Amino acid sequence: MNMAKVHQVARGFRITLFTLFMTGTLLSACVNGGNYLEPQEEKLGTDSDLDRSFHVVADEPQGFGLRMEGFIIGIEKSKRETLGVQPLTDDPHLNSDPAGFDPENTRHLAARLNDGKRTFISHLVQAKLDDSLPIPYIKNLFLYDSYCTDCKDDRRPSHPTWTMKTDSLYARSWEALEKLEGVLAEQLAVAHEEGQPYTHVVVGSMGWNTAQEKAVRNLNSIFGNILISQSNGFKPLYIAVTWPSEWNVPMVSLGNKANDADEIGFVWANALINWHLSDLRTRASANTWPAFKIIAIGHSLGARLMTRAAFSGAVLNPPVDLQDGLDLVIGLQGAFSMNRFLAERKKGREGAPYANYKNLRGRVALTWSEHDKATPIANLITGANYAGAEEGYERASDPRYKHHFAFYTASEKGELTPEGDAASQEKQVIYINANSLIKYEVLGTGGKAHSDIYNAYMGSMLGTLISEF
Repeated sequence: MNMAKVHQVARGFRITLFTLFMTGTLLSACVNGGNYLEPQEEKLGTDSDLDRSFHVVADEPQGFGLRMEGFIIGIEKSKRETLGVQPLTDDPHLNSDPAGFDPENTRHLAARLNDGKRTFISHLVQAKLDDSLPIPYIKNLFLYDSYCTDCKDDRRPSHPTWTMKTDSLYARSWEALEKLEGVLAEQLAVAHEEGQPYTHVVVGSMGWNTAQEKAVRNLNSIFGNILISQSNGFKPLYIAVTWPSEWNVPMVSLGNKANDADEIGFVWANALINWHLSDLRTRASANTWPAFKIIAIGHSLGARLMTRAAFSGAVLNPPVDLQDGLDLVIGLQGAFSMNRFLAERKKGREGAPYANYKNLRGRVALTWSEHDKATPIANLITGANYAGAEEGYERASDPRYKHHFAFYTASEKGELTPEGDAASQEKQVIYINANSLIKYEVLGTGGKAHSDIYNAYMGSMLGTLISEF
């Protein structure tokens, strides 16, 4: 047999082996039923690779999570009829015509909450230190899981069952937050009994195109850097809010996800902060736990989400006054218009929903940087003067509007210096020139310096904001 014939036979043999291998693999996949959570995911419509990236912890509970004690609230999105969501006018938890909302703001609320798809809480995870193990370890314990009704604590059955009706998941989301409040109350009480009470509850959320695993990693950086920068009895309890911040339709994804950020701000982050955390702070006494501060931190569209929540207490039923809400909300490179603070410009598509910022219990603090090249692009697409961009600063420094803002400058080490009489202004929006602090591109993020918020000096600046304002 000549060599050409030998190579031909060998090639045919390799092709046959590959075909048999692939056939066996496909048959094995069919027999094994595919993805671990696939039956539940298919019923919820969260079975695409993109959708799965927003509930990774539900599939791999000990694979990643917070590096310190706290909670992860996993929010996802599905068809409203699948979840059993009532029209806004019939929703027992929400007001369709909130007191104090201008007509544009009310229309924006209705447009978001009468949409064909709605967000829901798909899982709640507690990150808790287990010091009974040979090496102390932060374990993920499930408080609520819409993907597995027989899952207990940190254990997963080999074949999870799902007996929960999909059309009850919207109602169950509200119940999940009630359960979270109960667990938080227990944790606050135990810490107080042990002589190490919590001083702050810090809620964080990330922005556009940030899958759950990356969002938690980023929040670990932010939370950790704040913790390292502080002393003098600072003991925070952290809550990470992850949400479906990405969509596979590039040209309209930004607008779609901006709307989702507003929806979550109107509903889930709103209820978490203005109902449950506010209630726990009100319940503080000498016999329960000391009063704590409630802080919200968001980046990019996460800043939109958190600021929207800060000003949405009136949407809840019963409503919550602005004086009973956040002690401080921080927007890092915010992806929302500065017009939201300006009553003079409330004739826009959304009105000026943050114009009553002086009535907020605490303060609003925002950063901007000329090195951020993501928010200017968003500004170009939407026409909004985004808070994190130089265009936002130009709008804020306009002589017609600058009285709304207390201008500060951050050094490259995170030190804050007031500009003019900013330090004497008690309720204006704190607006920070972070050109010296936010200036480098972060690996794998794009937008130049848009995501340069994970360094130790940013932790120092955030710590200063928390301790002084």
